[in-house]
Amino acid sequence: MGRADIEQNPELLRQALKRAARLELPVVARSLTEAEVAAHERRGFSCAAYGLGLFVVWLPLALVFDGDPQRFRDALIVAPVSLLVLVGIAWALKWRRGRRSDYVDPKVVIEIGPERLLLTVGESVRDLGYDAAPERIAYLRSSRGMNFAGLVLDGPSRPIVLVNFDMLNGRDAAAALLGRCVAAGSLKSPD
Repeated sequence: MGRADIEQNPELLRQALKRAARLELPVVARSLTEAEVAAHERRGFSCAAYGLGLFVVWLPLALVFDGDPQRFRDALIVAPVSLLVLVGIAWALKWRRGRRSDYVDPKVVIEIGPERLLLTVGESVRDLGYDAAPERIAYLRSSRGMNFAGLVLDGPSRPIVLVNFDMLNGRDAAAALLGRCVAAGSLKSPD
């Protein structure tokens, strides 16, 4: 995921405003809980392990039962290599899961309403207007270009990244915030 200046990327802003037009206010985004992050990691690990396990089992079996003696020799080479690949990917997924195991929910809640932005971090609540526009936009690169993913906001202690990877409804809240900033005049419309 990349980050860029909003003013320099009108296409990303257009995508966000198109998304914001479909949303009904208020839009609420919150940080993921520890249980949600753990469940997401478990799903990714089990899907990858299952898929790779099928590959490790079925590819050598297909080569063995082909009937060609050369295929049997190929299976003797492919099976250990497939197993090593499976072990390597499983280790990488386990390492990634371990990295997120120390995740602590920052308890961030962002409510984008018709008149104001309500930012709650832990016990601290800030009531903000839409006169100060965010400056950084988050995007995902694809073969067709860049796609709007969210926003990067200045938080009380660290930046708050409004994307679906870190927050529930993060991208919708980011789009709604940009829509409200354009409506308030703090951000220039790209059209």
